[in-house]
Amino acid sequence: MHKNNNQTAIKRLSKRSIQKNRTRNMFAVMAIILTTYMIATVFSIGISFAKNYSTMTIRAAGTTASIFLDHPTEEQYYKIKQLDYIEAAGIQVKAGTIEQHNEDNADVTIPMIYYDESQWESMYTPAISHINGDYPVRENEMMLSVEALNQLGIVNPKLNMTIPLSYVDQNGEVSESFRLSGWFTNYKDYGNGGVGIALVSQQYIKKSGFMLEENGVLSVSTNTGAQKEEVYSKIEKDIALKPGQEFYKKVDSSEESSNIIMITMAVICSISLFIVLSGYLLIYNVIYISVAKDIRFYGMLKVIGTSSKQIRKVVHNQVYRLSFVAIPVGLALSFITSFGVVPMAMKIFQDDSVYSAMPNDLSFHPIIFVGTALFAFFTIYLSCRKPAKMASNVSPIEALRYTGVVSKKKNRDSTKGSKLHRMAFHNVFRVKKRAFLVFASLTLGILTLLSVNGFLDSLKVENYLDTYYPNDFVYQSTEVDKEVFDDHFLAKLSQIDEISEMEIITSVRSGVVYDDALLTPILKGVYYHDPYFKGQEQFASYKEFLSHVESLEDYGTRLIAVGDDYVESYNKTHHQQIDLKAFQKGETVIISNSMNYENIEDMIGKKVVLKEKDTNKETSVMIGGVFNSKESEYELYSYRFGEIPAIYVSEAFMNKFTNNATAFFIKMNVDDSREPAVKNRLKNINTQVSSGEYVFEAKSDVTASFASTITNMNILADSVSILLIFIGLLNFVNVMVTGVHSRLKELAVLESIGMTKKQVHQMLTYEGFYYAFITLMIMMTLGNAVIYVMSVVTPKIADYATFDYPLTLMSTLIVIIFMICLLVPNMIYRLTVKDSVTERLRETETN
Repeated sequence: MHKNNNQTAIKRLSKRSIQKNRTRNMFAVMAIILTTYMIATVFSIGISFAKNYSTMTIRAAGTTASIFLDHPTEEQYYKIKQLDYIEAAGIQVKAGTIEQHNEDNADVTIPMIYYDESQWESMYTPAISHINGDYPVRENEMMLSVEALNQLGIVNPKLNMTIPLSYVDQNGEVSESFRLSGWFTNYKDYGNGGVGIALVSQQYIKKSGFMLEENGVLSVSTNTGAQKEEVYSKIEKDIALKPGQEFYKKVDSSEESSNIIMITMAVICSISLFIVLSGYLLIYNVIYISVAKDIRFYGMLKVIGTSSKQIRKVVHNQVYRLSFVAIPVGLALSFITSFGVVPMAMKIFQDDSVYSAMPNDLSFHPIIFVGTALFAFFTIYLSCRKPAKMASNVSPIEALRYTGVVSKKKNRDSTKGSKLHRMAFHNVFRVKKRAFLVFASLTLGILTLLSVNGFLDSLKVENYLDTYYPNDFVYQSTEVDKEVFDDHFLAKLSQIDEISEMEIITSVRSGVVYDDALLTPILKGVYYHDPYFKGQEQFASYKEFLSHVESLEDYGTRLIAVGDDYVESYNKTHHQQIDLKAFQKGETVIISNSMNYENIEDMIGKKVVLKEKDTNKETSVMIGGVFNSKESEYELYSYRFGEIPAIYVSEAFMNKFTNNATAFFIKMNVDDSREPAVKNRLKNINTQVSSGEYVFEAKSDVTASFASTITNMNILADSVSILLIFIGLLNFVNVMVTGVHSRLKELAVLESIGMTKKQVHQMLTYEGFYYAFITLMIMMTLGNAVIYVMSVVTPKIADYATFDYPLTLMSTLIVIIFMICLLVPNMIYRLTVKDSVTERLRETETN
């Protein structure tokens, strides 16, 4: 038997079918373009956002390191470098401070620091940008940050230019000229109220006599994906420390970045799944309706000997031809959006400051576009597979009788069947699969828009700032046992009349009399969460060790003095109330549970004995309550394992207990109109007064950065959601177009037996109404269920989020859907039906 090889005829049939079905082509091309465009855009912008956010967290931290050791020895340094469970180890040496007047006669204070090669390349370089030149090598070379250059009055720096400087090191005041080896932009505050920093060479610190053991800090970065607590415990066990030395941790910026990337990729994949599903539904619906419309044509091909395989090829070839045009168009639109429109929109809302830690880069990943093209083509293949199978399996006789309705009932006998609204309802569900596809695609876009928009709306800038930055200006001491903010500094702040509120938080290190029974919840919390403590029998030894520490007067906690408002806020959110008067008198205190120890509430009602460090005077106070980790905002500056993280006391108690308390947190509020002026005055005070280590934060500087992040997410999420709804509406329009076209004979017959055009319009309006009403019911049930889930999940994802019901969005969607569903069917009918009833009956008979 010879093969029926009619490839040329099949290609010609496919080409002519494409030329004939212009309306089908338009919908199919739009569906493919939208699917391709959205997948490529979501991945491109999403990956760029994850990368930019990752960069921002590293820049804000100022390093990729997460474990530090002050005053390390050379032996400790080289031993840590050889550990196989760390990524890198580096050293930095504090090498003095530039102190001089600039051209405006303002005091300039810039720390001088040396980084070794590992610290510079592995840990510091990822946290800076716009690097010009090289790290200094010679004794008289120096590399400055852009902010340091600005402080010195250098606007147009040039490589190898000479800069005369006055600085203070361990040898006293020195005046010397340095050659500029390079400059860069950094984002970490170095305790001088700004981001200015000067980097010096190894030869310089050797000449000046700076020693690693006396002036150095050892930094350790861990491998991505490593268990940070496990690494920290290992390094404590493997490295012998000198008396007074201890490792300390900071937030691991690389770990936080990895978490953000994982979350972003999960969101991207979820959105892409919605897109693929919506695109599949639309493409499938377009091809299915097209095949159903041309089913008689395929039946006739069977009559003249066309095989099922060849008919499938005819259908596939049509779709593939359209894909070869639509996919490149979708990718081109995505390219333009990713590298044109979206960055422009982002820049409108981003902070214009050159020191903004959030970059505005969009990453170009060619593999995304190649993968998207293949993925879109695979989606198209799946979408047309079943319609092609339907066309190839239909027999000539079935094709002649095909109406698109599969029903076991031959007749619909009803005395009420002639009612227009009943006829319309029957027409909507005449092809149940087609109706389901329309409702599914519409619902998918609506649910995506409601959930994503509801979530992002809850991440309001105001909520974030009220939770994490409730004050306009904040000073934080990074040396809690030092008098960083002295009386002269505080007096300068008090002279600013525009400051409406100022709160000074004081603290002091206090001894605690070791009480085994009282401290058991904390001791067990530390002991059993440490992977290197094994077995109950060692717990007694651990407690004996802490008791020995207490005998050396080194065991204790940090006392933090707070106002009455902290107790009032506590009483509003906790079942067990604190006696405010007892707190004011110093009889009752609040302990912190920032480390989330279990059963720490068992300590409430028990007494703890505090011991003043200088006088050894003991004071017994009752524990009245426990601050959870969210409420404990100060004590992490000096927490030691095995101790109560912190004890909050009244200001009256602090004044009575000790004379050594120092200010370590200053909060200030001003009127919005006075904020810029006050910020400038505070920055001026920062350079003129304080010489300690501190961090200065202004809410206005944070607002723009966070707002730009949320704006970027809104632009992406809303665009995707709107496009998904657009796909659903395209499905509806396509169903109505093909529905009206396939029912031309039926409508003509109805008109011939007495139905007026007005009644036809009313019936079509009812059909649109049913589509809108059923979609509304889905929105009110499934949509509200999704909104409820989002309201529960949102506060767990972001503790500052407050979920509000998207009433405005819901109402807008309802109005838009009803308008489109009520107007489109009649518009299509008017555009399609222009001939008389007789001509339409004659035309359908010939077809």
